Amino acid sequence: MAVPTLLLRPEGSRDRHGAMVPTVASGVTVVAGQYGQAWTGFVSAGRAVSFPRAKYLASDNDGPFTILVRCRSAATSPGEAQAMISDTSVMTLRRGSSRLLEGVSPLLVTTTYTVADNTWGAYAYRCNGNNGGIDLFADGAMVSTPGTGGVRSSASTVTVGGLSSSQPWLGDTESVLIFGDVALPDAEISRISTMPVAWTWANVQQQPGGILPVGQPGPMGILQVG
Repeated sequence: MAVPTLLLRPEGSRDRHGAMVPTVASGVTVVAGQYGQAWTGFVSAGRAVSFPRAKYLASDNDGPFTILVRCRSAATSPGEAQAMISDTSVMTLRRGSSRLLEGVSPLLVTTTYTVADNTWGAYAYRCNGNNGGIDLFADGAMVSTPGTGGVRSSASTVTVGGLSSSQPWLGDTESVLIFGDVALPDAEISRISTMPVAWTWANVQQQPGGILPVGQPGPMGILQVG
């Protein structure tokens, strides 16, 4: 059974130790998402949700790890890359300047999958560890050439919702799910990505025979946002 290391969502974020209370940067607000609430307002550098990489996510080279993001890009955007999630150094999942899903590891991993305007989607970045490269998924399907890129990252912080003023995230982010010590199988990425419900600590965990009802989230607990 794969247990997440972190689940970020406006209704209440948590890790393996329990709930965390988020601190939201000025300018980031909460709006209706696809299945729950979503953060929006990631327009400029400094408006983002962030967390310490070492606590929740292995280095690219030492992986494995899996990141899933449920988000929606704005209907209008500049002709430049928009970061969905990034460690500000090496690892980035983004909508490229031509609106195609891309990953950086730091090698650029390209796809032919268009991240459509104003459309909710679930996107995944899987690092296979031990120089096994990365794989990118859109709505549960692998859309990259398997096992490309993938090198060590020494970054200390992971940022959700825009990397910089040149790579903002012009859209909404409903939830981010981190499995910081496992490369989820294709089938499990597909299962989680295509759930017709909000991701919760219980429903993203599964073992043979069904979903394992692991602890319910408590009160909103803490997340450093910056």
